[in-house]
Amino acid sequence: MTSNHANDGRGFEQTLERICGVYAERGLARFCKTEPPTRTFGTGFNRKVIYLPNPFLDYAGCITSMGNRAAFFEAKSTGEPTLPCGDKGSFSQSQRDAMADWRQAGAASWLLWEYRGACRIFFHAMIQAGLSERKSLVWDDGIDVPQGTGYLLHDFMTLLKRYEAQL
Repeated sequence: MTSNHANDGRGFEQTLERICGVYAERGLARFCKTEPPTRTFGTGFNRKVIYLPNPFLDYAGCITSMGNRAAFFEAKSTGEPTLPCGDKGSFSQSQRDAMADWRQAGAASWLLWEYRGACRIFFHAMIQAGLSERKSLVWDDGIDVPQGTGYLLHDFMTLLKRYEAQL
């Protein structure tokens, strides 16, 4: 089995930053990368940074083209066609819980997963179904995200409009 250690997701994150910039320019949506909340204690060599539980997913924003609906999505990039899900998996239980909580509160939420330069989207019901018998999501269970024009390497807004009821 190969490892995902060489794939830290930074390339996919940079791609998403460009895509989100295009969506903002076009007035379709506004998404920002969220950082986990931290607490810092001490100074200098005695400084400690504690990471707190994050109530958000990787990106938070608003879909302007869908009535200004709040939206949260998790972004993952792997070198394998499986995405481990568990307490120590790359798609953790707390991330899945946050996705479900935001969805229940009326926000749109989904998972974008990049593998070998392609991207697929997973909605809440798809994640629930995929994990009912397995401990990992499988690449083939997702919906292909089409390529757009210019910087829209992965035009996920096209799918959000088509599958709005599943958000």
